[in-house]
Amino acid sequence: MYAADRFDPFSLITGVLAIILGVLVLYDPIFSYQSMLTFLAVLAIVEGTFKLFELNGIPRSLNFYRSWWIFIGIADILFGVLLFLFPAIGMVAVGVTLAIWVLVDSLFELWLSSTLNNNNKGYYWLTIIFSLIGIIIGVFLLIRPAFAIFNVSLLLAVYLLIFGINQIVRSF
Repeated sequence: MYAADRFDPFSLITGVLAIILGVLVLYDPIFSYQSMLTFLAVLAIVEGTFKLFELNGIPRSLNFYRSWWIFIGIADILFGVLLFLFPAIGMVAVGVTLAIWVLVDSLFELWLSSTLNNNNKGYYWLTIIFSLIGIIIGVFLLIRPAFAIFNVSLLLAVYLLIFGINQIVRSF
């Protein structure tokens, strides 16, 4: 959410979807990779679509680079579509795929936080903390992809819960 007086349903929906998936992954660690990748594909497409729809709601006073917002929105959508079209590749490369997604999204959120500094200090610091945690998880997954494959459920659940909480906070 970028205007203090508006409710953002897109962030709320994305946050709730992320938390639902995070809880499901924690509840059943043997959760099928295929099901997980399908849900991740939906989440990525929904998040990317919402970013593109949100674009008009971002005040120009934030000195925000709209082209980057469009690029990340399209990248999220493409990531989701690729997971739908090629689930076997996603299953083989789950560690690297998730690492790149977590890292890119967390770096983007960290970059975005700089535009929030003057608007909402609490959300600004929450976004920085959650983004740094996401960056640490993303780098760790890139360095140790085998670890990611064996422990993807726990790491994914932690990231999705953090991301979901951040999105819900943003919506209000």
